[in-house]
Amino acid sequence: MTKLTKQQEHYCQERVNGKGISESYLIAYPNSLKYTKNTLYNVSSKLEHNPKIILRISELELPLVNHLEKNRLLIIQKAIDVALGNDKTGKTNVSILNKLLDKLIPNKKEEQVRNPNTVTLINLIKQFRD
Repeated sequence: MTKLTKQQEHYCQERVNGKGISESYLIAYPNSLKYTKNTLYNVSSKLEHNPKIILRISELELPLVNHLEKNRLLIIQKAIDVALGNDKTGKTNVSILNKLLDKLIPNKKEEQVRNPNTVTLINLIKQFRD
C-alpha cells in the first residue's frame, strides 16, 4: 500500500466511490471550501495527477474491477447458454446470438450470426469456456 496522508487517502476513497476530482478534494480538504474555482481546479488536478494518488486509486479499484470482470464473464456464459438452447427451451436463439456478438465485437456487423454453427460463434464459445 502506498504511504499517503489522511487527506490523500480520503481523497482516493472519495474518487473510488464515484465522486469527481474537485468534489473529492473539497471533502478531503475542508479548508479548500474558501478557494476560488480556478484555485480549486488547479490544486485538485495536481493531486489527481500525483503518481502516489494514481497508484492508490488503482489499488482500491482492483478488487472492484476483478469482481465486475468475473460477473461480466458469468453473464456472457449465461447468454451463450440461452442462445444455444442450453436452457429450459432447448432452442437456439439467433437473435440473442446476434445481440451478444454486437456487444462483444462492436462495429463488426458483417460478423453477425446467421447460422448458429458458424466458426465465429464456435471460437467465441471456446474462448469463454476456457
